[in-house]
Amino acid sequence: MKIYRIICLLLLSTLRIHAADAAHIGMRMSFKYFATSVDNTFPAAIDASLAQANVVLDRQRRGLRMERTEVIRLDPSLPLPSFTFYEGPEGQPATTQRTITMHSWGQWWLGAQPVVFGSYTQGATSARIEVYETLRPLWKQAISDNPGAFGYSGTASNVYIIWAGLGGGEGTFPGDPLVNNNIFFVNRLEKGFLLHEWGHWTGLLHTFNSPIGSGLGDDGLADTPTASDGDLAEIAEPVASDPLGKKLFFDSVAQATFGKNLAELPANNVSSQRQEVRYMAAVANAKGFGMTEALSAEETLDIKLTFRNIMSYHSGGPDGLNLFSEQQLDIMTDNFRKSPQGRMGTTTGIWHYFGAGGASGPEGAGTSATPYRNITVANSNTNPAGGDILLARPGSYPGANIRLNKPCTIRATRLNSLDFGEARIGTGN
Repeated sequence: MKIYRIICLLLLSTLRIHAADAAHIGMRMSFKYFATSVDNTFPAAIDASLAQANVVLDRQRRGLRMERTEVIRLDPSLPLPSFTFYEGPEGQPATTQRTITMHSWGQWWLGAQPVVFGSYTQGATSARIEVYETLRPLWKQAISDNPGAFGYSGTASNVYIIWAGLGGGEGTFPGDPLVNNNIFFVNRLEKGFLLHEWGHWTGLLHTFNSPIGSGLGDDGLADTPTASDGDLAEIAEPVASDPLGKKLFFDSVAQATFGKNLAELPANNVSSQRQEVRYMAAVANAKGFGMTEALSAEETLDIKLTFRNIMSYHSGGPDGLNLFSEQQLDIMTDNFRKSPQGRMGTTTGIWHYFGAGGASGPEGAGTSATPYRNITVANSNTNPAGGDILLARPGSYPGANIRLNKPCTIRATRLNSLDFGEARIGTGN
């Protein structure tokens, strides 16, 4: 996509924006890890993970680009977090004082939790204490209390690599009460875990927005269809005696997820594509799509958006085409404009939204919800030194004189998260 950089005063009647190859805003990332046997692999592993994430971000056409600023090896002898409580049999008074200390900096999400009953108040009735859930915020608090020892950066996202051997991680959301909250954790770097946890750090919920085990949920965004958190049982594949409708249904689910009919997918490993299809069939059925015929075009798009969304727990499409939705991207870029309850100061520029409001009406605030009324107003609010991006909202932009007197890059937001093609502004053909 060709990007137009406007550096001097320009008069435009029609502007077309094509698919992008330049003019990104860098999102600075400071990586930290504790000494391990894989020390020498970390810089290369980090860069490989960033390259994978940036392929996904480039497809979104918003100009987001992850940039590594440093890799810091932390001292594993730093004091480990601990908490003190009063222990006692379940349902009985908690009387015996006990302290639990994290046994290593990697212990924060490791397998089965110890079963502990007690209370933080002496003599109160004992109930189960979730040890790891108690330790996790202490991990974050330790960084906030001693930022220097943990290599904390005030001008970047702080990524702590645990390397616990499991997937997943945890992030602080914008507005977290911690003084230093620009942090998130990843257990591993491969399989998109970095991008997923970074999504939380920018303010995104899971698409299901519900605790594990609670079935279907919703993150409150109109363009991220309700998704399951992984607790639905798979639906058995069709057999010869089943009605034709079930086969058509399964084939359309397989096409929506992997671009092939069910019979074309391999089924010889535990995490097979067929297993994914059986699960997505359960999601579709839970959404009320039924199993009597093929999915409609609208239902197919719903499954694609559910399966491919980075903030879901699914694996993405046949080409690795994972995505954020347009409204998710709005939340991200808005949070990079906010301070102190956002992520301002961690990027090389900011995003300014504008609409087709013409010369009159409210000036707007430059956010996704209240865009500047036109491109001229947006440009007047950009950094004079350059580096900012103007984001055009979908709409009709009639030909008119546009005055741009600061360097900027112009991009277009989209109506459809799966539309990665050309975007245009103007009245030209």
